[in-house]
Amino acid sequence: MSLSFSISYLIINIFGIIESNLVAGIVSVAFLISIYYVSFKLTTGISEIKLTNKTVEFNWIKKPLLTFQKNTIISLKDIENWKFRTEFHFDYIKIQNSSNEIVIIKLHPWNQKKDNFYDFLYAYKNRIKKIE
Repeated sequence: MSLSFSISYLIINIFGIIESNLVAGIVSVAFLISIYYVSFKLTTGISEIKLTNKTVEFNWIKKPLLTFQKNTIISLKDIENWKFRTEFHFDYIKIQNSSNEIVIIKLHPWNQKKDNFYDFLYAYKNRIKKIE
């Protein structure tokens, strides 16, 4: 058996498998794309964060369907706790006082839109240091 015969036989078998399962493959890919799109729309949104000398203000511009976070204003003097974490796929800052909480998540490898998350973080850290 020659090498060219083996390769041509293999190619014919592969195309036979693809042809017989083409509809199932197309449906599967379309299903996965639609699940990704729906989950992305349910869980991601666009927000505006304003940092003044006295407050941090969080406002939704485009609110995702699956969120409990509301538009919130927290006075810098009333902040009891805050933390910043860097993970593999996102950066995270959480600001809390006794009655409210602001959670901001930056999905850095997924979102190529330009924003000023790190400028906000730098300015926020400097304002908190001045208060403490």
